[in-house]
Amino acid sequence: MAESNATLDYDDFANAVSYFLGHGLTIPASGDKKTLVDRYVQSGLRRFYAAYHWSFLRPQSLALSLADEGTSVVLPDDFGGLAGDISISTSETDTLVRMMGEQQMRRKRQFDSTTVGRPQFCAIYTAASPAGAALGQVWTLEVWPTADVAYTLGMSYRLNPTLIDDTTNKFPLGGQTHGETMMEFMLAVAELEGNDDINVHEQKSQQLLQGSIEHDRRYFGANSLGKIPDASRVTTSARTFSWSRV
Repeated sequence: MAESNATLDYDDFANAVSYFLGHGLTIPASGDKKTLVDRYVQSGLRRFYAAYHWSFLRPQSLALSLADEGTSVVLPDDFGGLAGDISISTSETDTLVRMMGEQQMRRKRQFDSTTVGRPQFCAIYTAASPAGAALGQVWTLEVWPTADVAYTLGMSYRLNPTLIDDTTNKFPLGGQTHGETMMEFMLAVAELEGNDDINVHEQKSQQLLQGSIEHDRRYFGANSLGKIPDASRVTTSARTFSWSRV
């Protein structure tokens, strides 16, 4: 499904920053000016993503394949933190895998590394990449005991968004609604870094941020189910219940 043509993309952001910096209506094709414009765009986007617990970054469902005799599974590159329990899905039922700390898992393996069966415990850990490696941190889910057969693990996690560019990843997460807010965040960075000043765009970014937050809460937060009568009382009364889209 194509993105709405009213949604701002990388070119729109970069061109706005370029114009603000006095580099013309479109981003320079190459050179230091292009590099600076891109830096301000990405910095502003990161600040926007970090400004609130956005619904579009909240739990992403994932099915992980744990191999027979497996002890660990590498988590996705965009893993930004666990959101909820981890379970094992079978043809009969789903069972939870209890989370523990990395040190607890290390001690458990130290005292018992030979037991084989359905995983009962798990831990998430990360290791620094080798010097010169292209990848950053790699998150891994380790289980105990060693799997006796192949299993499917179900989990939800917070998305760690990637940067945008002018080719394959032109649109930021969040869609059309937050485009103007994102742009003001980028211009605020250019305002500070380029002109060493906190002024109009910083103030406007904070004003638009409140509108973006309100929109996210209203349409993707708790939703009212209306008035539910309380039958336990003789007099007519009502209670309001809410449900949360997680």
